[in-house]
Amino acid sequence: MREIKEALKQLIGEPDGTMLNAVVKAVDWSKRECTVTLPDGREIEEVRLRAVADGEDTGIAVKPKVDSQVLVGVIGNELCVLLFTEVDTVELKMQDVELTVEGGKVKLKAKEIELNGGNNKGLVKVLEAVNKYNAIERDLNTVKTVFSTWTPVAQDGGAALKGAISSWAGQQLTETKQSDIENDKVKH
Repeated sequence: MREIKEALKQLIGEPDGTMLNAVVKAVDWSKRECTVTLPDGREIEEVRLRAVADGEDTGIAVKPKVDSQVLVGVIGNELCVLLFTEVDTVELKMQDVELTVEGGKVKLKAKEIELNGGNNKGLVKVLEAVNKYNAIERDLNTVKTVFSTWTPVAQDGGAALKGAISSWAGQQLTETKQSDIENDKVKH
């Protein structure tokens, strides 16, 4: 590390909180570092993409697009990207929350999520809701089948219909509770 610091001093002189324009040439996302080229053509490696180089994997990290322009700050004997013109990924990690924006997708891990004020309660659990709807639809289809296959019998007072429908009528539907189909971890 000492050699890198000395080389950095030779490249940019004595650090004084300077900011430099640069172009991103390569990104090593696993190390949260990039290689940049300064306007005079000098190439600098191991430019940090997050606040702490060797620490916990928390805070904010931004992955710039290769060939995009960045503003690099000199902090002590190290360089850190401060501003970005184009990004591929933004990552935020803090306590029990992880947020990643990448490739048109937003991934969020948290104990609880609230969208638009949370006044509409939890989001619907689609699979559970579909299973409930399917049970109702099967039940209605059974009634339709009974009625479509029933043949009226003269003078029986409806006994034939009652007999045809009795097995269906004896099977009660289970009422849906909110907790059956609600994901209370995501409120909208």
